[in-house]
Amino acid sequence: MSLTVSSGFSSPLGTLLIVQTAATATPDNDITGGTNLTLNAMEAVNGSSAVCYVKLYAGATATVGTDAPELIFPVAAGTTRTLNIVGTGHVFVTGICLAAVTTAGTGGTNTPTGGNVKVSIITT
Repeated sequence: MSLTVSSGFSSPLGTLLIVQTAATATPDNDITGGTNLTLNAMEAVNGSSAVCYVKLYAGATATVGTDAPELIFPVAAGTTRTLNIVGTGHVFVTGICLAAVTTAGTGGTNTPTGGNVKVSIITT
């Protein structure tokens, strides 16, 4: 997993760019540093061999398979999906955690296989 956080990013959609080049079922905890941020856009590139579910959790830590995700974003195998939340965005008050798994809903602890899942997030 390779997570990068770029503050000072300049886009009409936000000022913080977060990129995980290989999202897995092991969560990237507190990717926003515990701050109150608004999710404005997300792109997921699923290089794996099956549908994956990118899950965003509110808070500083997440237990994948137990904690209920704030947002679940399904992405078909070999495709790219983009989410733009125009206007108010989606507020995460205590930080964001990120994971990618092969099961929708709260359950599921298996990492997608056969390729990487890249997730890019823009917040303000």
